Amino acid sequence: MVLLGHSMGAVVAYETARLLEGRGVPVRHLYASGARAPQLARPDDGQDTSAMDDDAIADALLALGGTDAALLADPDFRELVLPYVCADFRMFDRYVHRPEPLLGCPVTAIAGDADPQVDAGHAAAWSAVTSGPFRHHTVPGGHFYLADRPPFGPLTAEVPGAD
Repeated sequence: MVLLGHSMGAVVAYETARLLEGRGVPVRHLYASGARAPQLARPDDGQDTSAMDDDAIADALLALGGTDAALLADPDFRELVLPYVCADFRMFDRYVHRPEPLLGCPVTAIAGDADPQVDAGHAAAWSAVTSGPFRHHTVPGGHFYLADRPPFGPLTAEVPGAD
């Protein structure tokens, strides 16, 4: 099993890997993308995201990039998406990292060179969560570097028998 998590999802993937390894399920690799290491997961900026209103959440999403400003201006989109984003922020604000047990699987941390939330040091700190091999890659782009510069062109598929 290989796990990949991006942003908050990287910490979810990390905790999943710890749980699986603790139950004897081998994890072949953890890829942590666009995320601070779990022990640094929350910026120490004093910002309480649970107290943020919808406009502040929308501003935070815009600052990270990857979310279209026109979508965030659409009231229907905001009504549909912002409750989930707010819930994610509240959950992440309550996350407390436990330093043990270390993972045994290899960990690769990937971060964009223009990510406003995750610098090379934040990503490199993932090395402290594993006793296995560690690699760190910096790639061009911001927090959503995969959207900035997708690794593949448009996907096309021919469907047999389709006209």
